Amino acid sequence: MSTSFVMAQSPSQVLSFPHAVVKTDDDGNKLSIRSVLRIAGATRRTVIEIEVYSDVPFSGGNDTHVLHIGSKKFAWPRAGGATGNTLIFELMPDQFANAKSGDEVRVTYGLNAESPDRPTTPRRIWKFGKLDKSKIDK
Repeated sequence: MSTSFVMAQSPSQVLSFPHAVVKTDDDGNKLSIRSVLRIAGATRRTVIEIEVYSDVPFSGGNDTHVLHIGSKKFAWPRAGGATGNTLIFELMPDQFANAKSGDEVRVTYGLNAESPDRPTTPRRIWKFGKLDKSKIDK
């Protein structure tokens, strides 16, 4: 038995860039946190995976997505879903320990403040609310 879903699309909004496109909780943004043991040969290390999901795909081009937890930044997601709706970032346990519950969590795309010819405002922002460290592995 096959089921298909059809969703209505709202008309496109005309934006002048550089303009930050902000994706909010209304866009189905979700966050999950888990502790993972990575094994490579004889090396074992624990990492914290932060998986972000949005109904609005994390589209991009030649730039990278950056996870922001408070004022801390983590670039280069380890993986993403084939549909573009999921990104997975890896943090070392000490990096995660330095993050505070209650810090704002967001993902940006298109920000490279170190390059003088690039905008200092990200082109896209996805908001995930406040970090709740008690939800690790839940």
